[in-house]
Amino acid sequence: MPYDPNFPTANTLADAVQVRAQFNGLKDLIDAIPGITAAVVDSVTTLGPGEPADVTLSIIGTVLHVSLALPEGQPGQQGTPGGAGADGAAALVAVTVPGTNAVGTGFVSFGFATTPVNLGWLAGSRLRAAAIADPANWMEGSIVALGPTEVTLAVDATGGAGSFTGWNLSLAGAQGAPGEVTNAAMDSAIATAIAGTSANTNAIPTLDTPYADPGTEEIRQKLNELILAQRR
Repeated sequence: MPYDPNFPTANTLADAVQVRAQFNGLKDLIDAIPGITAAVVDSVTTLGPGEPADVTLSIIGTVLHVSLALPEGQPGQQGTPGGAGADGAAALVAVTVPGTNAVGTGFVSFGFATTPVNLGWLAGSRLRAAAIADPANWMEGSIVALGPTEVTLAVDATGGAGSFTGWNLSLAGAQGAPGEVTNAAMDSAIATAIAGTSANTNAIPTLDTPYADPGTEEIRQKLNELILAQRR
């Protein structure tokens, strides 16, 4: 029997069955009220120091929604400045490796004896590897792979030849652009120029007979000096 808000009417005798039914009807109504199954904080807003806090509550379905507005505290006193930090370790730009490698172009790997700490290289950096026994034998190239145990270069420039054990690796500058004239072309041009001009005097004999007249003799000697100076 559902709850009847009009029962009992005035002067009605109490009846246990009817009163019990009324109470059961009230209980059914109370049980049907949905309860809160979860709570969600929708927002937290910071207010200025001294402003009153505020809380907004709402129920949507069985979820309690909460919005908070909380004042921040008063600014504290300025703290004591901290001391200077320790100097950082300098970047390591040169490393000695123990392995054996032959001078040559292409991909060349160098293994580290121990893992370098604070290594100042990155992939793409250019290195020169110079043989410890004779630094005139060297290789240069950009780093294409860098790991804790080795570094690999794409070698594009070399000096000297041979196989060596032990290398010094260090940062190198980028290669400059090729000159307009190579050394070989310059040598060839000079040789051609000399060969073309030396023929002008090589076929001219010197004046070997002295003159009795001092003035004429001096001219003969100077002329011989000029002829000999231009020969090659």
